[in-house]
Amino acid sequence: MKQLRELIYKTLVDKFDIAPSLMSRIEGNDPLVIQLKGGVEIYVNLQEGVVQLLVEIPVLDRRIVRNKAAQIFDSLIADEGIFLNIQKDKLFLVCEFSVESCDAERVLADKLLTLNSVVTAARS
Repeated sequence: MKQLRELIYKTLVDKFDIAPSLMSRIEGNDPLVIQLKGGVEIYVNLQEGVVQLLVEIPVLDRRIVRNKAAQIFDSLIADEGIFLNIQKDKLFLVCEFSVESCDAERVLADKLLTLNSVVTAARS
């Protein structure tokens, strides 16, 4: 079974060209956080062969979310494995997939891109 460190490293370094020196603090299968520009964080966990991703997006202005709703939902419809929960001042995005899938690095990269596009739409 793949380790979370190996999966994250291959995805971020090989697929997104992130500097390998930034990955030095990732250890074993401990949960980790990827911080996006603007301070939004993607939480990543590997538990019992399943990678879990969680994003908590603070809603600073509800009008932005209303105006960008179509763009947000287009991103979510493109990836049927991402679930959206809306609370008073926050959007929560949750998804999970098996680490044993044929190309877990590609699946993780696709999920990260989709989550990032939703975050960008909700915050701009």
